[in-house]
Amino acid sequence: MLNEGASGSVMPILLTSSSVAFGFVITLAPGFRFISDFILGIPGNPLISLSLASAAFGGITGSSSGALSIVLQAFAENYLALGIHPDVIHRVAAIASSVFTVMPHSGVILTMFALTGLNHKNAFKYQFLGMTITNFLALVTVIVAAELIY
Repeated sequence: MLNEGASGSVMPILLTSSSVAFGFVITLAPGFRFISDFILGIPGNPLISLSLASAAFGGITGSSSGALSIVLQAFAENYLALGIHPDVIHRVAAIASSVFTVMPHSGVILTMFALTGLNHKNAFKYQFLGMTITNFLALVTVIVAAELIY
């Protein structure tokens, strides 16, 4: 039983760590400065640009933890300088980074499919409804609450 548990834990650990590493490599790419300037230049409420950045990197990396590390390292100082409370930055980025992690290359999705024997064809739409829609609704709720409270 211990061997089976240890073997089953290796795949999720490798998938998560590889997505975080992939996210770090993205920040080193020459084009990242262009993306950074574009995101920070989005007009309107800064929480919207933070949400878009977090969701986009969540979709690209397929990992909310990878997206969160990219966004907070690259953009947190800018949003703090705008006077946004650190708790709000973290909460919005954490929820938004989960919106598009249902992508077919996501480590969580691949691990779940491997453990359950399901595949993209018969389970992906339920994952989309359960992850994308619910996280998006939570994100909207948090942004509205942040605007009212902070």
